[in-house]
Amino acid sequence: MVEDVIIVLDEQQSAKVEAALDLEKNLSWRQLQVSRITPGKHLAKILAERQPRLVVTDYLLGEFGTAIELLENKDLANQSILVWTDEPGVSTAVDAMKLGAVDYVDINGPRSLEKVIKSIESVLDKEKIPSIKRNARNKALKQVILGQSSSFKETLASAEAALNQSSKTVVIYGPRGSGRSHIARHIHNSFPERNILLEYNLDEWVKPLSDLLPTNLTTEISNNAFGGLTLILDHCEFDSAAIISWLQNQGKSNLDSNRIILGTSCPRTSKALEEICETNNINIDSLEHRSSDVYPLVKHFLSEAKPHVTFNGLEFTQNLIQEMIKLPWEGNIKELKSVVIESAATPENRLKALAEEETFKPVEILKNSENYLLAGILFNKRKWVNSISTEGNPSSTQVLSALEQANGDPRIAAAMLGQSVQNIKNFMVR
Repeated sequence: MVEDVIIVLDEQQSAKVEAALDLEKNLSWRQLQVSRITPGKHLAKILAERQPRLVVTDYLLGEFGTAIELLENKDLANQSILVWTDEPGVSTAVDAMKLGAVDYVDINGPRSLEKVIKSIESVLDKEKIPSIKRNARNKALKQVILGQSSSFKETLASAEAALNQSSKTVVIYGPRGSGRSHIARHIHNSFPERNILLEYNLDEWVKPLSDLLPTNLTTEISNNAFGGLTLILDHCEFDSAAIISWLQNQGKSNLDSNRIILGTSCPRTSKALEEICETNNINIDSLEHRSSDVYPLVKHFLSEAKPHVTFNGLEFTQNLIQEMIKLPWEGNIKELKSVVIESAATPENRLKALAEEETFKPVEILKNSENYLLAGILFNKRKWVNSISTEGNPSSTQVLSALEQANGDPRIAAAMLGQSVQNIKNFMVR
């Protein structure tokens, strides 16, 4: 079986061990085949023999040398390599990107794990573009639509109405993490004749919008060889003017009768897209207004992760979930899923220690085991919030300097500064 990802970090450092384990666990949840190996002088030969779809590597690689030497190795000329390291020097980042690294992420930077996972998903998804057939589609794309709140039922009713409307363009509006991509994929899966799904997050897209459709694929679509395509573009709020221009010109003409699904968390962008596309929006509420959806979502997340994660055996009871509903979930479904799985995978003795800390106030109606899990939930919520903190943003001088050294390429500048591509692009359009 072909390995999806091989992780090569200096695991003599405890922080690197933790990072490698976290990445391996998160990728396994996504049903990817993942391995970890220790860097040695025969590293290039091992990777050439195993030929994974992607290598995630440290910069310093022990006896072998550095990631630069890995990128320069002729035996690995066709190997996708992502550099994830605590050596975020400007010149090193530039050299790695110029040699073809798919990304360069500071392992100690804000939202580091989230950034590297996004980059991995992007690389692996692009490999599948020419041949995503409906019957062979990755199980990860078959999202389960769960929800019993009146709000969510209204969202599904809007989605069903969108399936029957004359317009081939659909606009989905909802806060970050609310499940826009789930609804978009639900719409795609409702059309048995649509064989190709292309999905892009525009907050990470750095190429011209004209490159959204691969040229070889455009011909196949026009010849109806695949039986239809759904193009999902999320985070349209980043550059709505460019999206609207593209829709009015190249986008609609190239896609013809195929379906475009646009997602955004910005109400202004949502309204503008609704008017230009002559369609009714599908609105998704935040989890705050969907409290009755929390229980089925928690049970689904645990069931989905169980084959890939070792759980501590403690139960997410209805009483515990009622206490969870009272908490703020600003990250919506995305935050809920991360916190639930992390807490279920945290060893019981660690949860007990968290529950015994002075800052934790146990809930009287809950059993000890339920309070242990609640302490873990509160801890992992803080951890999640810290991981998406925007603190540590670079100054304008630093961004301008990085862009100059990167010849204006926001991906290279982002790698140099340990920032997301979106942050750099936001600065560029100010």
